[in-house]
Amino acid sequence: MAIIETARLSLRELSLEDAEFILRLLNEPSFVQNIGDRGVRTLEDARVYIINGPMASYQKGYAFEAAMGVLSYARNHLGLKRLLAAANADNLNSIRLLEKIGFRFERMTRLMEGEPEVKLFAFAVDG
Repeated sequence: MAIIETARLSLRELSLEDAEFILRLLNEPSFVQNIGDRGVRTLEDARVYIINGPMASYQKGYAFEAAMGVLSYARNHLGLKRLLAAANADNLNSIRLLEKIGFRFERMTRLMEGEPEVKLFAFAVDG
């Protein structure tokens, strides 16, 4: 499932289903020369690489980096002046991240009738 899509680009998290692609990528001569040999030689090596690398990093600081990238894109490329975000009231990690990048809590709301309320956050671009 894509996380971000533009006219020419689709970004998503890696999954174990990407092992064949990772095996090919990490063994491309240009990758080995310019980035380095990761020692991935089999599909199982590729799966372990994905689990210990990208998948593990999704649990660390990549959420902040990705959020800042999306925020910058929305402001600088799309020209949006106000952004909204929603988080479940008990999702403290997401709430902390939204506040860290400048979103402020506005109110509780329902995204769909009959659904539980979520916290609605807003980010307003100065100027």
